[in-house]
Amino acid sequence: MIWLLTAISLLGVILNIRKDHRAFYCWSFTNLSWAVIDYRAGLPEQAVLFAIYFLLALYGLYEWSCK
Repeated sequence: MIWLLTAISLLGVILNIRKDHRAFYCWSFTNLSWAVIDYRAGLPEQAVLFAIYFLLALYGLYEWSCK
């Protein structure tokens, strides 16, 4: 699972470089997944960070959709 999330995160970077809005779907999924994993692992501070990244990915998707 960890390696799959890492691969999807990197795919998001590649899609972003290519200016493909699907990057934000990758990041939304992986950031939310990491937030849950970190919270369950007893890392609440890092879970909050990834929750914020999740919200920023949603915001990015919204902004790119409006253009």
